[in-house]
Amino acid sequence: MTLLEGTAARGEVAGRLTGELPLDRGLTVQLASRARRLGLPVGLRDAGTSSLDWGALIPWALLGPWPAAVVALVGADVPREALQAFGRLVAAAWPRTAVVASGDLSHVHDPRGPYGGARDAAQACDEAVLAAVARGEPEAAGALDADLVRRAKPDAIPPLLVLAGALRAAGPGDPPLALRLLAYAVPTYFGMAVAAYA
Repeated sequence: MTLLEGTAARGEVAGRLTGELPLDRGLTVQLASRARRLGLPVGLRDAGTSSLDWGALIPWALLGPWPAAVVALVGADVPREALQAFGRLVAAAWPRTAVVASGDLSHVHDPRGPYGGARDAAQACDEAVLAAVARGEPEAAGALDADLVRRAKPDAIPPLLVLAGALRAAGPGDPPLALRLLAYAVPTYFGMAVAAYA
């Protein structure tokens, strides 16, 4: 996992959406330090050397502006348990923090897309992830068949595992947070979904 460090992160999507997301440097460094003490694989990267991608800019544009944010880049190479532990750490340490898990579902819905087409894998993967989210069990997405995930090429699974950890971090006496699937679409070669929790 990599946390972006600095005062702001910038990015551009397809020449149309540009943004500058203010970062909370102190909170970022504190989170990295706590994660390292737990043995989690966390690094810091200067936000000035990184450009925000769709996964960060789209939520920022739709949900922001925020006073300050922590941007964590998580990938498929991080173990499931570490992703969930990171989510629990964030939610337990800062209970009034919004956790936005952003990533596309399958990238192979359209054979003309950049990753080719594997509609059967795309549909099966997206349906399994959507079912897990609809049940309020985003962690189940991490248990999908590895071959299916390889063929479907989703990038939403690691962020969903961080979210799963955050959802399970309710303190004693706190009601568990419920996750609700709001929408799903395949606007182009990749699947997209929106869910909310409260």
